[in-house]
Amino acid sequence: MSERFWRILGSAWFLAAAAALFAAFVPLVLVPYARKAAGYTPAGGGFDTSFFYGPRQALDKAAAFDAPGRFSYISDRWTMDLAWPLVYGALFASAAAFALRRADSSPGAFALALRALVLAGPLLDYGENIAATVLVASVPARPLGWALAASALTPAKWIAIAAAGAGILGLYLALAVRTLSGRRP
Repeated sequence: MSERFWRILGSAWFLAAAAALFAAFVPLVLVPYARKAAGYTPAGGGFDTSFFYGPRQALDKAAAFDAPGRFSYISDRWTMDLAWPLVYGALFASAAAFALRRADSSPGAFALALRALVLAGPLLDYGENIAATVLVASVPARPLGWALAASALTPAKWIAIAAAGAGILGLYLALAVRTLSGRRP
């Protein structure tokens, strides 16, 4: 993506807007959705709330939903869960771009890796959602390829999100240390 795009993401107004959107989305959309999902998700049936599961476990998770639960799961993935990765992804990308601008960091290896991670999390989330909805929609069939995809994408998503979060926090800590030590941020 262009440097101009990352400059816009790194602007104070974009970061404020992304943070406000995130702060509103969590209590107004995500929390009610989680309550609703708890009602139709069988014990151990959540795909994206697990860190790791194997392909056979993915098939078992899909089969554990009853028919109304399958419909609700698929509906949620193609409504609320289309917006959620954009919401947290915008916040992560903006927070990273904002801090990288303040660090006067040219797009070196760290900046490029951090940019890739903040974009990878939401993209892997979408991939996981696609694989999981195909599995749930396929019941009673047991498509092993989609089960392999879901079981690989879930930990990849969580690793990318955690690594991006750690990189962003580390960058802000480095900026704080530099500021507190009296060097120009």
